[in-house]
Amino acid sequence: MFDLYFKLSIKEKLGKKHSNENPVNTDTGVVIVAVEDSKPIIQLADGTTKKVEAKEIGADVQKDGTVTVKGSDGRMKVLPKTGETENIALSVLGSLMVLGSAFIFKKRI
Repeated sequence: MFDLYFKLSIKEKLGKKHSNENPVNTDTGVVIVAVEDSKPIIQLADGTTKKVEAKEIGADVQKDGTVTVKGSDGRMKVLPKTGETENIALSVLGSLMVLGSAFIFKKRI
């Protein structure tokens, strides 16, 4: 349930105005506010954000999924690969633990 809410809230934020504490300014003038699934999220002039391919803004995706781009200061910046990975096994295990706890708690009462 929480995963669904989290996914919906992330999708809702994309394309809307929001700020990042540490945006990266590239040498081409593009402002990268986040990276998701090795795709930079850039801030447009009106403050909205857009997910783009790394090549579109002159960035490179490394083998490990990180994104490298030349910053406005002339130094290379390495942006980490972020995003959500789903693991159904852990979700099922968590659900079983909650049900087991509820069953044990009910027996004690």
